[in-house]
Amino acid sequence: MNDLVAAVDATDDADVTELVKEYEDGYRLAPELRAGGQRHASLRYAARIELGLRGFLEQGGFRAFTTNFEDLGGLRQLPGLAVQRLMADGYGFGGEGDWKTATLLRTLKAAATGLAGGTSFMEDYTYHLEPGRELILGAHMLEVCPSIAAGVPSCEIHPLAIGGREDPVRLVFDAAPGPAVVVGLADLGDRFRLVANEVDVVEPPAPCPTCPSPAPSGGRVRTSAPPPRPG
Repeated sequence: MNDLVAAVDATDDADVTELVKEYEDGYRLAPELRAGGQRHASLRYAARIELGLRGFLEQGGFRAFTTNFEDLGGLRQLPGLAVQRLMADGYGFGGEGDWKTATLLRTLKAAATGLAGGTSFMEDYTYHLEPGRELILGAHMLEVCPSIAAGVPSCEIHPLAIGGREDPVRLVFDAAPGPAVVVGLADLGDRFRLVANEVDVVEPPAPCPTCPSPAPSGGRVRTSAPPPRPG
């Protein structure tokens, strides 16, 4: 972490300004993050994290990585925007130090190269188990890849009650509806098991105005995976 923090702190101000311009051109920027806004410095620091982290990964030849609330060193924000954009460029990621999920996502990113649609790290937040109308709210507080976005993401800043750092910048969007596959990697101690569901991603059945999480989207289970075989 100290090496990464040093890379972040060493980023050039001119490069930060150039990347912030890229954010302004590519996303719907919240007013407080724009030049002259009260939180513009937070956006610049998010850009500094991206530049430092991207350079750190490229220099080391790394194609997957994780973050952890309990190990941020001197970082002032938990990386949010940086992680999202790196995933969009094909990097694997896993939250809370989950290197196995990071490896799985990198594998899927490589397998999906050139195909339509996107792939992302995701969590199941809420289950709606009404028979015949089963839904899963898939989201995450920061790190969801914009490759699955239905439209142009909004670049926003919201409080984060855990981690003990400054409010992080993140992209917020709804996922594009359509068929998808959800894959999880289970560690059984002496072996791994992949569990997959075919789902239909549907538009959120209700607005989520107070949920500043990327990619709030309903996943309606279409076909469940077969039960695991004994042994």
